[in-house]
Amino acid sequence: MFKRLLPLVLMLLAGCAAKPEFQRPSLLQTQHQRTGVFFTTETRPLTVSPWDIRYQNIGYEQDPKLLNYLALFEQEIAKLPPAVLRLSGLDKVAFVRALSVGPQPRAAVPDYIHEVLYYDVDAPGDAYLRHVVHHEFYHMLEQQLYGSAYYKDPLWHSLNPDGFVYGNGGAYARDSSVSVFSHPHPGFVNGYAMSGLEEDKAEIWAIIWAQQSWQAVETLVEIDSILQAKIRLLTAQVQCQAPEMANTWPDYIQRYLAALPACEFVDTIHAAPAAVEGS
Repeated sequence: MFKRLLPLVLMLLAGCAAKPEFQRPSLLQTQHQRTGVFFTTETRPLTVSPWDIRYQNIGYEQDPKLLNYLALFEQEIAKLPPAVLRLSGLDKVAFVRALSVGPQPRAAVPDYIHEVLYYDVDAPGDAYLRHVVHHEFYHMLEQQLYGSAYYKDPLWHSLNPDGFVYGNGGAYARDSSVSVFSHPHPGFVNGYAMSGLEEDKAEIWAIIWAQQSWQAVETLVEIDSILQAKIRLLTAQVQCQAPEMANTWPDYIQRYLAALPACEFVDTIHAAPAAVEGS
């Protein structure tokens, strides 16, 4: 089933982050046969990523943390229909360790230039890993939908409380406390969502798909009309581009979906003029 869903390449990489050249089939034949996904440990860096993405080779193909991440990644990504996976432009997924952007450690990094997602297998906690799978995937999707993963969506901005201003972006919100679902402000599930519009949208996407994340915020959503409106807009925006999504949204968010057809609903949202100039 996974083969039908996604023509991804899952890689164990060494060296600097770059578009890899495949040298020979992976030794991970069992995983390849089961999922239809190609693995390799033999790569040669070609083009250095502009984000200075660094990582270490996992080395051992039976590494318990790698196998755990592969299993949950397969479960999570299988929730998405082929149409939205194709729409994202995602080409490869790399499972590594000691992942960082420059000296800054990261649990995951999207490389929009080469259409590669990097995930660190040592990031803590399965619930968090599942959330991260979807959060980072949405950044890739946003890049394809709007031409920039940092698109200052005026429709989204119009849903925020009057006068709200985002922070300086996720790169400057690295304290672990910001990822806690604390509902720090109307319309936001956590402090990380307040760091940038792109992170806000990715957090909403993640709570939609990662069921444990949804369970953690469900009561918050029930009392927050702005969060409800963000779910409604985001699902409509994606479904407008990928109509196949209509029958795949999780049952637990059905009550928050738009009643109108997706594209028609998006057209009813009025852009916030200030959002055109910035976040």
